[in-house]
Amino acid sequence: MKPLKLAVTIMAALIIGTCGCMSSSNAPTSTSAASPGVGNLQQSVLSVFSTNNTPAVNQSFTVHGTLQDGVSGAPLAGQSITLQVEQLWSGKSVNVVTTTNANGTYAVTLSESAQGVYGLYPTFAGNPSYSPSTGYLEVTVGNPIPTALSLNITNSNPAVNQSFTMSGYLTDTNGTPLSGRQVSVTIRLPTGSWIVGPGATTDSNGHYSITTSEQAAGEYRFELFFLGDGTYAGTGSWALVPIGTLQPTTMSLTTSNANPAANQSFTLSGTLTANGTPLAGKEIDLYRYAASGANPPDIFQTRYTDQNGHYSFVLNDTSGKYLYTARFTGDQIYAYSQAQVNLVVGPT
Repeated sequence: MKPLKLAVTIMAALIIGTCGCMSSSNAPTSTSAASPGVGNLQQSVLSVFSTNNTPAVNQSFTVHGTLQDGVSGAPLAGQSITLQVEQLWSGKSVNVVTTTNANGTYAVTLSESAQGVYGLYPTFAGNPSYSPSTGYLEVTVGNPIPTALSLNITNSNPAVNQSFTMSGYLTDTNGTPLSGRQVSVTIRLPTGSWIVGPGATTDSNGHYSITTSEQAAGEYRFELFFLGDGTYAGTGSWALVPIGTLQPTTMSLTTSNANPAANQSFTLSGTLTANGTPLAGKEIDLYRYAASGANPPDIFQTRYTDQNGHYSFVLNDTSGKYLYTARFTGDQIYAYSQAQVNLVVGPT
């Protein structure tokens, strides 16, 4: 299972989120990710969207996105993209290969004959100039019954090697417990890599409990999820857990235009620092929240900070009210931080 990137809610020192990917909205949703440059390689970032997140069985939908330079946002044309399409509940998958056009974009049209949640994983394998990058997207085909997975953690800031417990309940949309279901775990390590963590099976009350500990300090992201099946939709929750003592960070975020016209370009930019020192080469994820509810709160775009700790996103949008949130997830030394900007696009 590849990492999920889900909605976020801040609760004291512990940051917990619930999955927004099972929404009934047909609007696009995406996550993008990149691998840090190795040697002289530059970072790349790969986004992924869908024209319909909840297509009917056998209804066509198009998966698309853009491959870009991780710092400047320049498009990377003529690059091979492999799209893996996986039935999450069965593990069956197929691969489709396509190529980015002159604007760095790619598109693949799909339709699925079985109801359930599908994972879509576009991958850029890298080239002599750019490091590999991947994306992740979930699409719910048909009308599986919605589910919910709660998450509680016994310690919001455990020490290195100190045990803590993650627990909660898996229920359907009516609050009925789902027993005998597997709750899986993936963990984003402070290094930025992902591993599979210990899972659990729900009991007769839909309850699960997982006790674990970490051997190194840093900001960890724990993602817990139920993959769903032909009857029930998948769902998930996640938490950022700082292990040990981390250095606090500060982010800024400003806009070049507080009220751009519809489809007019504007730039969101800011810096990431720790005690006033710029942090270079750090991943910044941009989330886009539309007041209309048209976009689930998943990662919208990704950039990396330059040598001055600076990052920027060049965007354009349709008319409406938006909240843009830039987030630094944290690493082995530095703690999570975020910054936000509200924008009104078009007539006020």
